[in-house]
Amino acid sequence: MTGVGTNAVAALPVVLAAVEDPDLGVQGTAMFAYAAVEPDKARLVHTLVGWLRTKPVKVLSVFSATQALAVWRRPHGSEVQPLVSELIRMTDSPDVAIQAKAFSTLSSFGEQCAPAKDRALAALKSTSSDVRRSACFVLSSARLEPELIIPLLVQLAEADDDPSVRTAAVDAMSYFGADSLPLTGAFRPQVEKAIRERAERERLWQRFNPK
Repeated sequence: MTGVGTNAVAALPVVLAAVEDPDLGVQGTAMFAYAAVEPDKARLVHTLVGWLRTKPVKVLSVFSATQALAVWRRPHGSEVQPLVSELIRMTDSPDVAIQAKAFSTLSSFGEQCAPAKDRALAALKSTSSDVRRSACFVLSSARLEPELIIPLLVQLAEADDDPSVRTAAVDAMSYFGADSLPLTGAFRPQVEKAIRERAERERLWQRFNPK
């Protein structure tokens, strides 16, 4: 996303009013739209943090809006750190669905999610397969310490009792790039394939989202 048109900006009051609509579907759509329409990224971050803290019933919709910011408003710098910090706090929620979604959303911020590394490492031992799967992608998106992280992902790919977690672990290894292939053991062919597919997706992203 390279910019917001004047017509979209003019719609901001309507979008924000719809966030308070009693229909949860309307609320979710409005939050998602706000993430695309608000031209001031710092204001957007501040608003999303406030929603995460004060709208617990609607929190899954806020996560979706936050992921929209993460994907469509990049590149990111220090302006997103308050949002990253709030998401890290939410990984400690007693609700495993919120934990999983918080980790998943954090991973959308790429290397900005590095401060969540220790939480994600601990989450690999969660009893929730959704949490384990989402934690894989935080560790790979942060791209920290491949010598530590990739062997843990290999263990998950070999032994986790949930096939979706095993698949996520293999895919997560590919985020570390070709230089880390020697660490992937028997999963190297699958990781190589995932690296090629990711490179093609990124090429298409750059083609249709020029800076």
